[in-house]
Order: sequence, then C-alpha cells, then structure tokens
Amino acid sequence: PQTIEPMRYEESWRAHYAATVGEVVDIPTIAVVVIRQPETANDLVADDVTDFVAIGRGHVSDPHFARKANAGQTEDLNRCIGCNIGCVGDGIFSHKPMGCSVNPTVGREAEFASIEPAPDQQEVLVVGGGPAGMETAVWSARRGHDVTLCEASDELGGQLNLAAKAPGKEKIDWFNEYIQHQLDEADVDVQLGTSVDTETVREAAPDAVVVATGAHPQSLDVPGVELEHVSQAWDVLAEREAIEGSVLIIGGGSVGCDTAEWLAERGHDVTILEYADQLAPRKEVISRIDMLDQFHDRENLDWETDCQVTEITNSAVTVADSNGAESTFVADSVVLAVGHEGEDSLAGQLDSLPVDVYVVGDARASRNIDSATDDGTNVGLSIGAPNPSFTPRL
Repeated sequence: PQTIEPMRYEESWRAHYAATVGEVVDIPTIAVVVIRQPETANDLVADDVTDFVAIGRGHVSDPHFARKANAGQTEDLNRCIGCNIGCVGDGIFSHKPMGCSVNPTVGREAEFASIEPAPDQQEVLVVGGGPAGMETAVWSARRGHDVTLCEASDELGGQLNLAAKAPGKEKIDWFNEYIQHQLDEADVDVQLGTSVDTETVREAAPDAVVVATGAHPQSLDVPGVELEHVSQAWDVLAEREAIEGSVLIIGGGSVGCDTAEWLAERGHDVTILEYADQLAPRKEVISRIDMLDQFHDRENLDWETDCQVTEITNSAVTVADSNGAESTFVADSVVLAVGHEGEDSLAGQLDSLPVDVYVVGDARASRNIDSATDDGTNVGLSIGAPNPSFTPRL
C-alpha cells in the first residue's frame, strides 16, 4: 500500500479505511485520504465517512487552503498535483529543504510575507506562456510592473498541456488553471497567437524582456530518421500527428514513458527502446515505482534497455547493445523521445537593444516544473529590485 501517493491516485481513494475504523470506535475519526479540493472534504464529512479531514500536501501547495475554502474562493486555490518533486523527491528524500513545484514560496515564507512594489517600476514583456513565463508575469505584476505576456500559440500552458495528457497526470491541469487565474487577477495583458521578434521588441520598447520560449525536441543522427512514419513524442501527445499500428518509442525518459502509456491506453502495441540501463532514472522515485507497476500490468507495453539505435527503416529499428550485439525491432510507427534543448535564440537577437533580457524555464535549461516556477518567481521578484537574486543575461 502507498503511504505517499503519486499523482495517479484519485482523491479519497482510501477513505473507506476511515469509515471502517469509525464503525468500531466511539471517538471521532480523522481521515487523511488524499484530499485536494474542498468539495471532496465536504462530501466525506456529509456522507458520514469521517468526522474530520486532515490535509497534508494540500497545505504545502496552498497554506491558505482552509481560509479560501471557507470563503468559497476555489478558483484561487492552488491544489496539490501530487507530483512529489519539490516536497519529496528533491526535498525530504534528497535530505534537502522541502519545496513545492506549484508553490515556489515554500521554505521562503519570511521572504514572501510582504511583497512590496518594486522601487523601479518597469515595462515588462514576457515571451512565452508556459509555467515559467506565466509565473514571471504574475510576480512581476504583483510588484507593480506593467506586464505584457505574448504567447505564439492559441493557448497558455506550454509543456503543462502535454504533460497533462499522460494517463494519471490530469491533475497538472489544476496548476495550469490556477496560474492562468492568477494572470487575470494580476491584470496581466495576455496576447495569444502573438510571436515576438527583434522588431517587435524594438517597437514595444520595454525595459525588460523575459525569454520563456521553452524548448524544442531533439532528433537522432541516424539513417532513416527523416522517414514519414517517424514522429516526435511532443507531436504525438499534442495529436498533431496520427500514429498507426504498432509503435517503437526511442527514448525511455519521462516523455518517452508518458507517450508509451498514452499510446498503449489507446490500443497500440508499444515497445520502448532506451539507451541507458533503466527507464526514467531521473524520475521522482515514488512516481517511477508507480509508473513501472503500471507498465507491468499492461500486456501491450514492453521495453528494452541498453539499446543504441543505429538505423531506422520503413518497417524496423536496428539497435546495438553495449557489447556491440545488434537486434532488430519491427513496428509500423516510430516515435522519438530523445530529449529536448532550450529555445533561447531570441535572447541572443536582443543583445543590440537597450533592454534587460532574462532567460527562464526550459529556455534556460531543460528541467522539471519546479525549476520553471522557481525561475519565474525569482525573475518576477528581481526585475526593478535593488538587490536582485536573478540578474539579466549578459
């Protein structure tokens, strides 16, 4: 049984334990059962499942959970998504101070007790509407800056939209909804379908530009990678490209594994080919164990490690192991999930303009959601500050 649940687990999944205990004791019961929303807590008490509820990680993501619930401010509630990255994986289990992927103020409460207006009020242009860009825009606006956020696509969220596609990761949408609500509350001028280049910046003449343009997927330098049946994992999850028949996924990191499970759930026979000796080695440990449990339960999902791809043909992928022995895997479609690299080209193009340029999120370095929100928060607090923690790109 799980004592610290990963994201996949539904709210109140073990509430029946509290109900069973309550039937045989004559003292009040308190249920700690993955409660993330006020409605869930209310239902448990109203249905006599428990007398009280206790909320742990939900009070990390939003320490004002109870007050906001009581006031009916559910849109303003920053619900825990259960990623376990900041609090557990990169926190307690790593013997480091606890943090939170969706609440960058955790562990820094004294610093955020009172957010004062920036002494140097500026015109700020944020380019990119992923988590880092949105977080930057919110904190900049809260400090009194005049903020415009431009997103080239027709929706905000960036990689959050793709991450939430994977089975069991729907809770990521909660944070996407929350931070977009904060943009509205902070009166940020959000412009969708708006690309930004050097001329755009020259005409707008902002004091600061925050480049939050994310990343682009990497490819492989092997014969056959250009064939029509080869797709990028991001395009598959975004449903920009249709996949037919059996699938080989090259790359067994988090993106490759998420894509594999997404395709397997849709009936495809999927095999992951991973260069390293294990799948998703950098994934948070609780989530990784849960992922592997799910993989073992799926008859149409398999994987091979110690596989270096040497060639892609119309019907197969040839790999070599660390000893040089070759194998061939046959499939109808091939999906690449071999990492991504920051898209920070705009930052270099702005060197000639009299503007402070900051680079945040995946554009700065490929990392997790907690790094994106940390970057955005730190830049938002640093713009116009006398002692910034995050300095402009030189």
